[in-house]
Amino acid sequence: MKQRKQQGQYILYSGTFYHPTYFIQREACLKLANYTYAHCGRKRGEAYETKSGIIDRIILQVAHVNHDPKNPHAELIALCKACHMKYDSYPHWRTRRRKAYERERAAGQLELPW
Repeated sequence: MKQRKQQGQYILYSGTFYHPTYFIQREACLKLANYTYAHCGRKRGEAYETKSGIIDRIILQVAHVNHDPKNPHAELIALCKACHMKYDSYPHWRTRRRKAYERERAAGQLELPW
């Protein structure tokens, strides 16, 4: 498990800031869902075959419904790894585009006036 470092009022975990109550809410969300995932109905520890043919086990993950990790009253949902990546794909794409745009602007790339 990665170490959590206290920094201000938020906990730095895997390079992202989460509210301190997140870890308590995460456990409560998983217990409430009975360790079964909302989208696909899989259970924690269940074996499945990946697209590449490897046998793997379901991993516990919790997603923020509103994509706001700093929210102290976050709405959480229990998802498997694959469903979590699908659920977060658009916000991740949006962040990549914004950062690419910022890098281009910083390098002197100007927009064309339309």
